[in-house]
Amino acid sequence: AHTCGQASNAVNNQLARISGLDPAGPLFSGKKTAVRLDKDDAKFVDVIHSNTEIALGLGLGSAEESGHIDFYANGGQSQPGCPSVGALIGGVIGGQSEAAYEQASCSHSRSHGYYIESIHSECPYTAFPCHDFNSFMDGKCLVCPITGCAQMGFYSIYSLGRGKMYSTTKSSSPFCGYHYFVELVLDRDMAKTSGEVFVAIFSDYEMLANVSMTGKSNADIKAGDILRHVFSYQSDLGKVDYAEIYFNKAKQFFGWGGQKGNEIVVSRARLRSLEDTLVYSGRCDTSTTISAYTSQIVLLNRLDCED
Repeated sequence: AHTCGQASNAVNNQLARISGLDPAGPLFSGKKTAVRLDKDDAKFVDVIHSNTEIALGLGLGSAEESGHIDFYANGGQSQPGCPSVGALIGGVIGGQSEAAYEQASCSHSRSHGYYIESIHSECPYTAFPCHDFNSFMDGKCLVCPITGCAQMGFYSIYSLGRGKMYSTTKSSSPFCGYHYFVELVLDRDMAKTSGEVFVAIFSDYEMLANVSMTGKSNADIKAGDILRHVFSYQSDLGKVDYAEIYFNKAKQFFGWGGQKGNEIVVSRARLRSLEDTLVYSGRCDTSTTISAYTSQIVLLNRLDCED
């Protein structure tokens, strides 16, 4: 990608398009635009970031915005199905840096897979403008603005959206997934507790997805909290029947951290499709109590409760 940018400089930047597939970060990040890819190198420049630098020099790609549209797939640092950030750092600390870089290439080359699949994929590879990936995963950037969202990959040139875009993918091919947003609103009178909350989505008694709403096993959970999470599924979920909510309370040792409640109370559960804005909600006037280490089923209907 950087070579294409430099070649374009030789022809007065008259190239029609350059697609940067995780442009190299080492030796290029922070350098002048004359020696690296930037949006002035062609009439349209789209970039997929899949392995940006994280720590200890790990990461083969650049995190810098380099195009008219910059797609940060799964946040851009590492990709699902590839070795985790912790495993890579552990490899470097353990003196196995060469093996760690080979593992990092999994995420780096995933950008190529996304781009190739996008050419013939029926799945739209939708990406959403947002300030950062955490905000996107927390459900803060779920609506395409007037300026539009974008379609990652080959057809991005037809997208209205510009700037930084975020999306999630699946861990194996086909990588594209339809985006869904799960939201749990906890009761305002619920006792404070800690642990992990899971939500499984079912259709005709088949589990379609199972997601962690807290992201860790010892998260603080308080009255009035709103738990949100975005996930991808291989196809349009279609008909959804119910959600099963499970509460795994964190273990306490010698009462450390004070008394913690033994249940969570969910006052509202909602599932929303980001591609077609279809919304499923549990009963708007009924709370659901889930005791520690148990689960409860919430029937979902095609409606939306008023905030």
